[in-house]
Amino acid sequence: MDNNIRLLKEGHIDFLINQTPKKQTLIGLSALAEHILFDKEIPKRTLLPIDIINSENFKHYLD
Repeated sequence: MDNNIRLLKEGHIDFLINQTPKKQTLIGLSALAEHILFDKEIPKRTLLPIDIINSENFKHYLD
């Protein structure tokens, strides 16, 4: 991530996209567990938000 932030600050790239992989993993494992334990149907599609990070808001993602 440090290299990406450096490139963002230097203006080599304009945006970073964060797809929250931890949240994706949690949702996938939860759906699998509910399917195995409760025979619940696994959704074919789950829409998740993405974060668009730029030079003005990157500091909020470093915390």
